[in-house]
Amino acid sequence: SEQGIALRTGLIYSQINEVFDHTSTEYIPKAINVTIDTMYNPSGDTIFVWDTISVIDVVEERTVTTNKYRLVDIPLTIGYEYPVGKFIFNVNGGVMLNLFMKTEGNILDKEGDVASLNADGPNQIEAYKSKVGLSVMGSFGVNYRLSNNVIILFEPYIRHVLQPVSHPDYPLEQKLTMVGLRTGLRYKF
Repeated sequence: SEQGIALRTGLIYSQINEVFDHTSTEYIPKAINVTIDTMYNPSGDTIFVWDTISVIDVVEERTVTTNKYRLVDIPLTIGYEYPVGKFIFNVNGGVMLNLFMKTEGNILDKEGDVASLNADGPNQIEAYKSKVGLSVMGSFGVNYRLSNNVIILFEPYIRHVLQPVSHPDYPLEQKLTMVGLRTGLRYKF
């Protein structure tokens, strides 16, 4: 029987997709001279009476991108598994050690202007750490046995990164909690 305690480790790749949608508005004042009256003097010369109107042009620039946060981690979890026929139900908890996090997309800089998370992008900013440290995670799953050694897994999970993922020099502190569905094949050696 496979009922009992399960220890797991391996390599996990995760990707978070986030839509960045920002509209910046610039107000440009202009003065326009307008003729309000035309008069003629006794010698027949035309005299124009002018006034100035202040107008504000509004210029909007919209930036829409998909930000991507990619993480590679080593999990170390302990769980309990309970088989029922070809199904295996489980509950797990543990820690994950982040090997690296790579970001791409756009974010606002300290002045509120659009900045690039890409290393080669315009107005590039280092807003996130390249390693985010330890996370705690928990999951429960319903797995299906295809054979004695191969199992399909469906595992909803929650993960919380213990330290902020934002760079210490970035003015906002961003913490990360993820909820997702882990799917895949497990091979038992």
